Amino acid sequence: MISQAWSKPSGRAWNGSRWATKSSASPSISKAGAFAEFLVADEKNAALKPPSISFEQAAALTLVSVTAWNALVAKAKLRVGQSVFITGCLGGVGRSAVQIARMLGADVAGSCSASGREEALALGVGEVVDYRAFDIAPYRHRFDVVFDTAGTLSLSQFGAMLKRRGMSLHIIPTPAKMIGCLLPSRHHLVFGNPTPECMAGIAEAAGRGKLVPAIGRTAPLSEAISAIVELEMTGLPKGKLVIVPKR
Repeated sequence: MISQAWSKPSGRAWNGSRWATKSSASPSISKAGAFAEFLVADEKNAALKPPSISFEQAAALTLVSVTAWNALVAKAKLRVGQSVFITGCLGGVGRSAVQIARMLGADVAGSCSASGREEALALGVGEVVDYRAFDIAPYRHRFDVVFDTAGTLSLSQFGAMLKRRGMSLHIIPTPAKMIGCLLPSRHHLVFGNPTPECMAGIAEAAGRGKLVPAIGRTAPLSEAISAIVELEMTGLPKGKLVIVPKR
């Protein structure tokens, strides 16, 4: 996963209409997809960066946490005592989803590779499943929410895992899932569109240390292309690759 941290030598960032001290902003999806020294974003998509986190941490958090927040808070309205299963629980969106679910008081189970088991447990996943050896039988009708951040489950598997009034959430739409989500059902597509409410909630959670990104590497803007090539060819670094312009 790749993010970019924007800042000025004075510690200010442009939020779309004025210079705001220590702010974090997210562009709309239609305007994203490139690296630059400056970002212009709508003011409603900006939030003050908590003083306790760096610009790099803010950059690594924004898109993945907006997606997870939209899924679990805005769409599912997850609450204390409910149960959620998160596929790809150590990925960018999955990691944020685990932390948000724990912050809301939910019980979290999730899948990742066998080698990531201890890391997932340390993150707060109460029950960790190796995605390569996943057997649905023990998980039938156990969850209020299943959040498929890895795109590994079928609609029939969702139906088997959910409680009667449960909800499934998708961020990787296959044709079958798109059709299933268009029809009146408990299957829903989720997007990473920022809102003032979710940006404020993410900033508040990050400031309290409840939402922490995994940064694998930071690279200057001049090395962005080589860093991306290495990421695509080797899969490294594990965690977010953050591109940092000159300061």
